[in-house]
Amino acid sequence: MRSILSFIVGFIFLSQTAWANDLQVIAVEYPPYTTSKSPSGGLSFDRLNSFITSKGLPIQVDALILPPGRLQLCQERGEWCAAFYPPPENQHENVRLIELGEKVLLGLYRLKEETPFTWQHLEDLKGKHVAIMRQDKNSRFNQALLEAGIHLMSVESNMNSFRLVLNGRADYAFGDNLSLESTPLSSDDKARLQFSETKLMEVNIGMFINSECPEIAPFLPYATNTSEYWTLRPE
Repeated sequence: MRSILSFIVGFIFLSQTAWANDLQVIAVEYPPYTTSKSPSGGLSFDRLNSFITSKGLPIQVDALILPPGRLQLCQERGEWCAAFYPPPENQHENVRLIELGEKVLLGLYRLKEETPFTWQHLEDLKGKHVAIMRQDKNSRFNQALLEAGIHLMSVESNMNSFRLVLNGRADYAFGDNLSLESTPLSSDDKARLQFSETKLMEVNIGMFINSECPEIAPFLPYATNTSEYWTLRPE
């Protein structure tokens, strides 16, 4: 009897797996959210798989971590279906967002000082050099920083951003409230950095989907517009 029951359970599982559609989700190395060093792909992929399970969607996720330049090229060519990385502004008409619930606080890191790290307006940071992961140069997010007189230094990883600050080659590193602890920097180096009390943005972990890609059809009923996602919202 147990053998028959095991066969039935196994058959149901295999049938569900067989009917699941593979969905390749691209991302950059940005621990703890997206990283090739985690079997699951990182915190964002954990949240995505939980969402898929909770909604009973016939989707099997394939995580693909790419260098920023290569990922952006895929997006510019329209050769993507889902990503944990903002697509170019000129594609926003066809892009939707699946919010996955976890709040992320985005701000700046500097060498630690005794005083709180705050500012009133972006213009207060005029002339400063900020190390930031490579993004669409024409994005509203980047443009807001540039219009405030901030100099942007493109890097390939948040680890590089922190090192530029530690080495005195950048004033600030763009990051979030968890990114520093997830880097392989030494405890001493981590202790030398200070996260801003003023935040550039507060966003939820979200997956961008290309509405022209047939594979993402099961997500569309849960999708929202991305128009305000990368708009700076200082405290």
